[in-house]
Amino acid sequence: MTSFGSVATAGANFVLALVLIPRLSKAEYGIYGFCMIAVQLFYNISNALTATPLASDLASGTVGASRLRSYGSVSIALAILAGALMAVTSAHLGASNRASLLLGLFAFFANMRWYGRTYCLSLQHRGSSAASDFVYSTGLLISAVFLYASNANLDSAALGLCFAAVVGLASFFSSGFFSALSARLSDFSAYGEVLRTKAAWALMAVVMAELTINSHAYLVTAFKGAEAYAVLAVVALFFRPTSTMLAAIGQSERPKIGRLINQKNPIAVEKLLREIKTIMLGTVAGNSMLALAAYGVILVLKQEKYAPLDLLIGAGTWAGIMLFRATRLADTIYCQASGKIKEVASISIYAGITSFSSALLLVFLLDNPVFSLVGILAGDAVLYFLTHRIAVQLKRTQFRSWRAGNES
Repeated sequence: MTSFGSVATAGANFVLALVLIPRLSKAEYGIYGFCMIAVQLFYNISNALTATPLASDLASGTVGASRLRSYGSVSIALAILAGALMAVTSAHLGASNRASLLLGLFAFFANMRWYGRTYCLSLQHRGSSAASDFVYSTGLLISAVFLYASNANLDSAALGLCFAAVVGLASFFSSGFFSALSARLSDFSAYGEVLRTKAAWALMAVVMAELTINSHAYLVTAFKGAEAYAVLAVVALFFRPTSTMLAAIGQSERPKIGRLINQKNPIAVEKLLREIKTIMLGTVAGNSMLALAAYGVILVLKQEKYAPLDLLIGAGTWAGIMLFRATRLADTIYCQASGKIKEVASISIYAGITSFSSALLLVFLLDNPVFSLVGILAGDAVLYFLTHRIAVQLKRTQFRSWRAGNES
């Protein structure tokens, strides 16, 4: 059910993005696309601060009410930070005051909903998580219908996003999630131990992974402007379903892997890892077909503001990038749940440096920002091969140890 909810969210995001392409100016779409990148970053930060250490807690059997309250308090602080940064960044890029405020509110509510998913999945309330996904997806589709029928601009698009996030968050009302949130300083201070022992390395991994994944977005927007980033935003949003699935499946399967590791069940662990890889490869294949269809729609609509060849090159490069990310996900989840958070963070440094330096070079050497994606592809390739090597070595030693323990 959780997977279906993730698929629904991914599909609704794709529909909304497609509706907005012909309706927003290049500058507006560049801002919209950059904001979607920023929200995804905060989802990943939330995973590092809550989902990853929670999976480790589950693997060691150390989850309690006080620990959950500390996760809730840090999630509130993160959501406030996300909202403030989104509003300020949007205004700096040229959005109106109304659009900036609404995008900030969307970031706040979306991040609180994301932690709601983490909370429910960790406590095995998977139905509540799936219900929130379906409500959120419905909100996005309702917004897409209104935007399609109206003279949409960035203000109305931001309002639609905010509406979907609010109703998606409200659907957790009966799950007990809101009662687990805490704004007390003592609960926030208690998170310090988690940060020192588990979350700090996971957070560093997210920062370095962000350099690997989205260096081009920050570099092109900073040096060329939001309008130059627009074509990259379009091809990125072609593959937003896969991005959504990567974050959602990673979030939902971490607790499962943690429990199976605690049970020392190598057959079940290997089976779940294969299922994750199969789901993600199927997602990339389906998303590539959707991207090709979207490319055809843009050609039919004669959107001259986007060069067809740029879109084709960008979409092809993104498909390769997503293939590396899809095949890496299972290995990353397994390593993190096994406590190898520091090791995963360390190798992400090499990938981040590869992506950032390559993308920076391409932005300045070539006039076309689409080619900056080649730098991202290189970084993702490095990250995949290094993560896979750690996962293979870990399985070999861990599974051998479990089998020896079972035999004795």
